[in-house]
Amino acid sequence: MKKYLLLFLLTVCPALAANEIVVKNQTPSLTNLYVVVEQQGTKYLLNEGTPSWDSTPTTGEWGNYDIALTEDAVLVGSYYATMPAISAGMVRVNLFQGSSPAYNDTRIDSVSYYWTGTYLLDPAAVLTVESTDATTYVESRTLPIASYATAASQTTVEGKVDTVDALVDTLVGEVVYATVNAVTDTRVFTITGGNIDTDTDLADAIVVAIDATDGKKSFGTVRTYSALTIKLDKGLSFTPENGDVIYFLGN
Repeated sequence: MKKYLLLFLLTVCPALAANEIVVKNQTPSLTNLYVVVEQQGTKYLLNEGTPSWDSTPTTGEWGNYDIALTEDAVLVGSYYATMPAISAGMVRVNLFQGSSPAYNDTRIDSVSYYWTGTYLLDPAAVLTVESTDATTYVESRTLPIASYATAASQTTVEGKVDTVDALVDTLVGEVVYATVNAVTDTRVFTITGGNIDTDTDLADAIVVAIDATDGKKSFGTVRTYSALTIKLDKGLSFTPENGDVIYFLGN
């Protein structure tokens, strides 16, 4: 089976209003690729034509949910689609291939993202922000002036990072949370307190870990959860300590 890579544009520019969904593959001229967008947490499916969330989707209505992907005429091997105008929230984008979209088409890939209403945001890459200089990228909030041509350009980039940080703060305001209780390593730790219990479904939830000392954020995805022990798909950028706050998005 061909290996596909499902990606999404990450930008802090709200002017972006088309081709928010991007699928990249080394093989050009693929046909019949499409995505189906699911409202994470409810399993509602996005009716592209309305557009609205269908709370009672059926297999016979699959044709209402498929969003066709179109290959770029110049960047062959890259496929694009426009996200329908729907309210902000956590979504799961599922990639399929089928000549006549049907419920039993094989799902190739599936990724969770936050839809802001204008662009798809990858929380795992939220602090990687492109500056006004197309050759310069920021991967932390510590921005030495020597890295930029002028202090003014640094101020512009810092402003963008602050905007993304503010969005993350908004995301975590209404979600489940807990604090770190014991740590095995950057991938495995136990939690306590907050509004988490042993019955909370955290499968595939996106994790936002916040260092209680300096406020540093790191991101991951829950791979397994059992008896208040979390195992992530990859290690956090820092080793969590007792008292660090852990938020869970899209559980």
